[in-house]
Amino acid sequence: MEDGLDIETLFDSFEATRQSRANDEDDEDDEGVDGVLDAWEHGEVPKPIGYSHNHQGVVSLLLDGTWHVCPGISCKFAKESSDSDHSIVCMLTSQTISQPVESGHEASWTGRSCGSADPDMISGQLSMARSWRFKKDAWKESENAHRLAATISTEEVIFKGDLTPKVVIKRGAPCVDEIDELAVRETKKKKAEKRANNLQELSTRERLRDDAVTVLRKLFAHNSPTAMAAHQRGKAAASSSSSAAAAAATAAATVSAAVAAADPRLLNFKFVFSVGLQKYAKTCSVDLVPMQLTTIHDIAIAAAKFVKIKKNSQDGCDAKKRETTICQNYAVLKSCGSMIVSLWSALCLSPYFLQQLTGDSFRPFVAGCVYGLKRGVAMQDGPVLPIIPVLTKYLPTLRSTEVQPTARQLQASSHRGLCSVHRAISSIDGMAQSDEKTRILEKLEITRRLSADLQQMIGGYL
Repeated sequence: MEDGLDIETLFDSFEATRQSRANDEDDEDDEGVDGVLDAWEHGEVPKPIGYSHNHQGVVSLLLDGTWHVCPGISCKFAKESSDSDHSIVCMLTSQTISQPVESGHEASWTGRSCGSADPDMISGQLSMARSWRFKKDAWKESENAHRLAATISTEEVIFKGDLTPKVVIKRGAPCVDEIDELAVRETKKKKAEKRANNLQELSTRERLRDDAVTVLRKLFAHNSPTAMAAHQRGKAAASSSSSAAAAAATAAATVSAAVAAADPRLLNFKFVFSVGLQKYAKTCSVDLVPMQLTTIHDIAIAAAKFVKIKKNSQDGCDAKKRETTICQNYAVLKSCGSMIVSLWSALCLSPYFLQQLTGDSFRPFVAGCVYGLKRGVAMQDGPVLPIIPVLTKYLPTLRSTEVQPTARQLQASSHRGLCSVHRAISSIDGMAQSDEKTRILEKLEITRRLSADLQQMIGGYL
């Protein structure tokens, strides 16, 4: 053929047109195709057959003799016509594929939706911007289902269910006969082993040390100056009959304490002796009698005794003040916390913690170790916890009224912690010689060194 009319290309386009119009029974379209074929056989320029709209697109004859099937929005030659029109146009056929949806709202529309999303209200309406979607053939789907039903077996269809027993979780505490003792012991054993393994990490030990310092601060919180002042004000208010009397008593006690603490001259022998001599000389001048050497000697002895008594009293007050404040010292509390964490890491490897499967927590253990400093804790080869009465003297007692509820709760749980310490140490003494016992004894030796450092630190502060 001439001028671009290739017979193979032409018949391929005809075949595509025929397949796209297989369901179309329009006679006019068939006559149009026959006219194109007759014109092509006589060598004439065929007339365009028009546009054929179906589910595959629009078929058009171009000026160069080729055919173009435009699928619509998905056409690769589709392009927006202009910035103002915004219509989608095929660049080969110049046909409009899609137009923008124009809003029917007025200029005063506030943006609130005026339409409806009810499918019954918009049934039959097809938006220009909505694309066509493939719909499955119901007849073919029915045939496939019938064919599958004829070939499938009954065993493949019947659902027998999951034969494994389901674990029914009941709310509340289970009955005694429903508790699996073996599973509980296995869970506790894994928890104890995991706790012992986690203590090998430095970050875990530091976190436990900070927690121990927090427990110690709560136990000694009633010895802080603020708490002691508040307790004294409460006692004065409770003992006095009126608020004015309580304020006067508090002010008088404060002034007397300030005067006694602010007069260091009474601790100086020369000042007290000179005051005594001046008074004796004034007495002699009034009585017109000479001064006696024996009387001056007696004044010196009395001044020495007075200064000694004042110094002893002041030293006792200073020592009591240092003892009171030493339990608030962060360095002391930190050293004590390190000793307790070292003991905890050693006893967690003992048979009592691993085999007895106790649920002891760390905070009662800390409280028990602090109360254990009253009498100390020892093993067969030496002490584990030292005796430090300076710290234990200021611990809260059972019926103390000035302590806080948190400290009272820790004091109540300290007995359980101290019992855990004794039982764990007893289980270590009963162990045979092995690598595990050697490892525990090495950790206990670290605890002894830390307790010696704590005692030395407290002695330096005192």
